Amino acid sequence: MATQGGYGSRTPSDRQLAGLAALREMKNRIPPELMPIFTQIIEEEVAGCCTLGRTLAELGKALGYKHKQTTSAGGALVYAVTCPIAHFMRGRGASPQTLRQTAPAAASLGKT
Repeated sequence: MATQGGYGSRTPSDRQLAGLAALREMKNRIPPELMPIFTQIIEEEVAGCCTLGRTLAELGKALGYKHKQTTSAGGALVYAVTCPIAHFMRGRGASPQTLRQTAPAAASLGKT
């Protein structure tokens, strides 16, 4: 049945449109050298894609680190991307509690 110009099931919601605008604005704040990591984070967390991305060790190796330093260097790179994302979200009114929702899960990963 036609909606006579109203909203239909394929019309993006205001929340979706605001999210896309926020994503575009956030993308403009990320330095070009960190863009591949930003894209991987967005694909995993927002889009729900489960493609095999690079591990922390692989990111560290790409920076030139070796052995035990690779994982730490990769982690620092991911942190360098997530900090601007968190600051952007706080600027848009997200509470620190909302931004920490995955902290217990991330902490349990480090204990294994």
